[in-house]
Amino acid sequence: MSRKSAATAAMLQTVSRLLPELALILMTAVATHLVMSFAQTLMHYKLGHNPIGGKFFRNHINFHHAH
Repeated sequence: MSRKSAATAAMLQTVSRLLPELALILMTAVATHLVMSFAQTLMHYKLGHNPIGGKFFRNHINFHHAH
C-alpha cells in the first residue's frame, strides 16, 4: 500500500467514525431547541395570558399587547 492510499484509508476511517457522532450531536441540539421552544410557548400562554401569572401577566398585558 502506498503512503497516499494509506493516508486516504485512515482519513476515511476517521470520518466514518465521526459522522454518527456528529449526527447525534445535531439531533440532540434540534431536540433541545424544540423542547425549549415548546416550554417557552407554554409558559407564555400559562403565565402571560392568565391572571395566575401575577406580575408576568400584568407586565405582558400592559406592555406586549398594548403596543
